[in-house]
Amino acid sequence: MPTDLDQLITQSVHQRADSPVPLDPAGLMRTAIAKGRRIRTRRRVAKAVVAVVAVAGIAVAGTLVPRRDTVSPLPAPDPSDSSTPTGNLGVLPDAGDQPGAAARPDLVATDPRVMHFSVDTFAKNTWRATWYSGPDFESVEIGQTRWMTTVMVARSAAGLKKGRQLFAANRTIMSAPAAVTIGGRPGTSSRAVGLDYWSLTWQPVDGLWAAIDTQADSLDDAIAQAGKIRLDQAKRCVLPFWIGARTGATPLVSCSVAMVADRSGNAVFGDGELTFGTGGNRIRFYGSDSFGGGVYKRPLKAGPYNVWADPRGGNWTMLVNDIFLDISSGSKKAYSRQQMLDWFATMRMAPDQQDPKTW
Repeated sequence: MPTDLDQLITQSVHQRADSPVPLDPAGLMRTAIAKGRRIRTRRRVAKAVVAVVAVAGIAVAGTLVPRRDTVSPLPAPDPSDSSTPTGNLGVLPDAGDQPGAAARPDLVATDPRVMHFSVDTFAKNTWRATWYSGPDFESVEIGQTRWMTTVMVARSAAGLKKGRQLFAANRTIMSAPAAVTIGGRPGTSSRAVGLDYWSLTWQPVDGLWAAIDTQADSLDDAIAQAGKIRLDQAKRCVLPFWIGARTGATPLVSCSVAMVADRSGNAVFGDGELTFGTGGNRIRFYGSDSFGGGVYKRPLKAGPYNVWADPRGGNWTMLVNDIFLDISSGSKKAYSRQQMLDWFATMRMAPDQQDPKTW
């Protein structure tokens, strides 16, 4: 069951993809957040029950998963709540040795560790910012007061279309596309019917497609916001944990990381995911400050770490430095338990889990 806000929204979009009913961004966002909070609450209750039961057998059962740190950032807040903490979340480190998308559009969506653009000017006074770099497109979704601003780049129209389908939840009924010029380049614009919400698509340079969905008072304002996207810079997709190499060198397929504002307005780690795989096999390492999957007796050892394994196979839970990790290898079970444990042992935590510069 999805536990992250982005996953919940994606699930809802897939369920409603063929429906003629328009999608309301505020309503969908509230529903996803509420569902996420209910899931996290149920998990806290479930883990508390498990902990109580396990205390009696602690000498046999071994290490218990501790409770969630009460000073960690809260679950994703309701963006319509005026008390929602916000901050400057444009804190991912620069990839100074990598070119921006404008200079090398052929590199876009080829290295999951890099986003070939920057939107730091958008990330001020925001409650959540989620970056993604994968095989088809790169994107960032920024939670502002009432709207989600989404920016994405791709090296093909098909790649951009896949990103558009994923983020369709942010739009309601849109007007027919109209021709527009953005930065001296041809593009199209659409406006949400009855709302000050715009969707722009254009080719900043040959071989590069870009899009922005954002709130704006006018088309000129939306175009001005598109002009703030820095295609001459690159950012690194980093998390406070990283997975080392393993036998067979299973490649990294995608990287995503979300920063959120804590109660003081500081940018802190919210959640993130590293996906590895070859062919149709995928292994996902999802980390967050919330409780992970199952808690089982007699944890296994993976180097210095305890690992709780689902007896049915395919899912594992780890707790390292107050970060819960849910690991899933799917139903194909392409790797043995020992191979997975050997891989888990390569995981390393950043020196400072609150400073992305050390990640």
